[in-house]
Amino acid sequence: MSKKLNLLPVHAGGRCRAAFMPDGSWALSCGTDAFVLAHDGAKVAKTVHKPKRVARILDEQIESINSIAIAPNGWGFATGDDEGRVRLFSLPQKTSIDWDSDESGIQAVPFMVRFSGAVRALDFSPTGNAFIAAGEEPGVIKMINRTNIRNHTIFRGSGGETQEDAVDALAYDPLGDFIISVGERGGVCVWSIGNQEFVTAVELGGKKATSASWHPNGNSFVVGTEGGIQFIARNSWQALGSGDVNTGRFIGATVKSVDWSGSGEYVLCGDSAGQCMLIDAGKRTILDRWSADLPIQFVRWNPTSNSFIALDDQGQACMFHDAVAEHMPKAYNVLADDAQGKDGRVTHHANVAVDSEDEEVKTPSRRKRLRKKEDTHVSEGSVVDDGSLSPYSLNEEAILEDASREYMGPRKTHKRQLTGHEIVPVSPFMPSATPLTSRSRKRIMCWNRVGVIVVFNEETHQSIEVDFNDQGKRPFRFIDHFGTMDEHGAVFACHAKEEHPSMVVYKPFESWTTNAEWSARLRQVERAEAVALGGHFVVVGTSKQLLRVFNLSGMETDVSSIEGSVISACASRDRLCTVSQSQFSGEVYTSVYTVDSDGHVTRIHHSPPGISPKASLQWIGLSQVENDLVVMDSRSTFHLLEEKQKKWILLAEKVNEKLDATAFWPVTVDSQTAIGVNLFGDEKYPSVVPRSPVTRVQFDPVTVEPSKTRRALFDQRRRLRILKGALEKREASESFHRDYEEDDNLLEQFGKQKMDTEKAVLKAVEEACKLKNASRALELTNTLQEAWALKLSLRLAEHYHLDNLRERMRLSIQARVQAAEEADERKPHSLAPQNHTEGADMTALIKRVHQEDHAPAENEIATPARATGGSLSERFKRKTEQTRQQPKKGVRVTI
Repeated sequence: MSKKLNLLPVHAGGRCRAAFMPDGSWALSCGTDAFVLAHDGAKVAKTVHKPKRVARILDEQIESINSIAIAPNGWGFATGDDEGRVRLFSLPQKTSIDWDSDESGIQAVPFMVRFSGAVRALDFSPTGNAFIAAGEEPGVIKMINRTNIRNHTIFRGSGGETQEDAVDALAYDPLGDFIISVGERGGVCVWSIGNQEFVTAVELGGKKATSASWHPNGNSFVVGTEGGIQFIARNSWQALGSGDVNTGRFIGATVKSVDWSGSGEYVLCGDSAGQCMLIDAGKRTILDRWSADLPIQFVRWNPTSNSFIALDDQGQACMFHDAVAEHMPKAYNVLADDAQGKDGRVTHHANVAVDSEDEEVKTPSRRKRLRKKEDTHVSEGSVVDDGSLSPYSLNEEAILEDASREYMGPRKTHKRQLTGHEIVPVSPFMPSATPLTSRSRKRIMCWNRVGVIVVFNEETHQSIEVDFNDQGKRPFRFIDHFGTMDEHGAVFACHAKEEHPSMVVYKPFESWTTNAEWSARLRQVERAEAVALGGHFVVVGTSKQLLRVFNLSGMETDVSSIEGSVISACASRDRLCTVSQSQFSGEVYTSVYTVDSDGHVTRIHHSPPGISPKASLQWIGLSQVENDLVVMDSRSTFHLLEEKQKKWILLAEKVNEKLDATAFWPVTVDSQTAIGVNLFGDEKYPSVVPRSPVTRVQFDPVTVEPSKTRRALFDQRRRLRILKGALEKREASESFHRDYEEDDNLLEQFGKQKMDTEKAVLKAVEEACKLKNASRALELTNTLQEAWALKLSLRLAEHYHLDNLRERMRLSIQARVQAAEEADERKPHSLAPQNHTEGADMTALIKRVHQEDHAPAENEIATPARATGGSLSERFKRKTEQTRQQPKKGVRVTI
């Protein structure tokens, strides 16, 4: 015989819903009487159930309230009513709230979303920073981000009765990727949050659904139907095993509400026969049942105890305690309950990081399962619905910010305590690698200009294949987890297991000795998160926020702490770049280091990455020629870090659109081009077998200049500035004189770019002369550096009969020569032979101008091939040549 539920009247008959506070201390319910009631979750079962009316809501609502949801971080709650309105209310920061008092501290946020019909379903994201709403408006789900309330994303169904149905229930994926909607006609739809589109309709064997609830880890969800419940798997969206559990004691009983417990052990459901049932989610069996006189329309678990709230069709409610026997697993998440503290109240600022190493390894936070931030879901295509905003004269964002600050209270500083908002950790990644979370049997571990490393997930192990772009090198195979490579070798690492710590393995491709391969073990409590391979070093970023540096013979040379957890790393030559996330603010930072010949690292730059607004970091790498840090965000936009100026340069925007692709997967980049793989449709990663073809894309200048000539000049100047910085960086490098081929290549690139820039300036001068824009022509001439280019600019002014401009140009050149001569006079005199400088070239040019001789004078003016002197490129060239000269006596050894 089933036990009896003692339900008491709290709302008028009709649709009622309820939600618990994150700490389980109170539950809020709503109904057709337009009241919001607060139910004490800590009362014992024998206490008379007397809920309190929430005073601040009474004067605000005039219609039936159909739905209510509370933010998981406790900042506030939302309601939906028959008039198609969604309202937000902030909660005060205190352990005890006087719900029925005008001084309760509950504030209505001046914001509102409108629907064309009644709002029947609400649900918050796992972090509480976004929420979804839907109702009688057919096929429409709106997603609102709390940090940007003016914009909201609309999911709109089309092409099917199931998609275009009115929505009766919503469930937000705990991992933040999907939305489950239950239609008025009983259809279940899956929506992708990232792609903002319909994914599929779930097949239920012809049965109509009424409600849905996710497993806490997001790997499946349960659906209440006409004759029982069904468990549905994530991604496949098919029934798990037998799927169906018949819960009805009477034929035709319909499960009207389901809720998965916080521990994932149990499913609670209420049906049209007036029964509440406790179901073992693993065994799919009914453990206990309770009966009522009327159909149960809604049930909800308490997140911190073995109790639940139930509401029937007449608006009666019951807070039932001790639903799970003492000897059985708890219905709530025990770890989350322990983190609440003595007062039992959890707010959004009570997320304290765990200091214990054991807990850090064995009890991963639920937040680490979140793979996306809600604010990235409100994209450029978001809709601003003017009709959905409340007619307040004040600024909504400012009021919301003030309300949030009032709720949070003064910011306190505690050791390892996260305050202000919940931080969503960013998952570590390796550049140009398929994520470790990918379920494919074949995964790309690294893809760069040297070749490809592919991992094959076998039944008993993982095998790795290294394939080179140079077909003259033979590929090879072995076993490991993730890695990277350069021209000389490859480094690999594996995660720690219970019996084995993380290991790092270095494999040279070619070596003069037979014992060049080495391995290193990390500590048992320390796992490798990222690896990078430079010209003479190996770096491992670990879970202990450390950078461990090894030389290529396997000796550990340096250990450095970084501010936050390691997300990614890359290296080339003497540069190391890392991406980390602050444990306090949650902000992502990029850092650039130099690694000297002894293997010691020195940080030279630290800042947030250059990415587009509302975009996330997707890839990092070092440019092939300049060795500068380049990043790409989720919108396929590239930025380059100019180290000397300490600023980010925008290289290109949305290169995938230029290629008519859905996304772009970079392999290698420089300041002008990127080489990578185009992805189309639902593709997220390149194909391993057969290998996806690579594409080269040219970076177009991001400028508003309407003239093609001036756009080209903008691009050439940007390229020259980047190469100049690379040349200065290389000249100051400790390894400047060691790699002659690299030095010559960089010098050749700079010289060619310098000439191309001068030509681009001359074209712009000619365009200005054609347009009779003398001031622009003079301004451009003043930027010319070579004597041959200055001579041509004078001829252009003469050709277009701009005598006044030509005279101005002559005077400007003369002033520059005089300034150069005065600078030379201030320098200490040297007995060494002086080089022929650009100043001498311009002096000769001035003499020709004074003589008014306009005939060609190639013998008088230095050509580009003859131009030498004190420019940056010439200093670099002379220093290179002097360094390469052999000493007359003895041997010089650099230690």
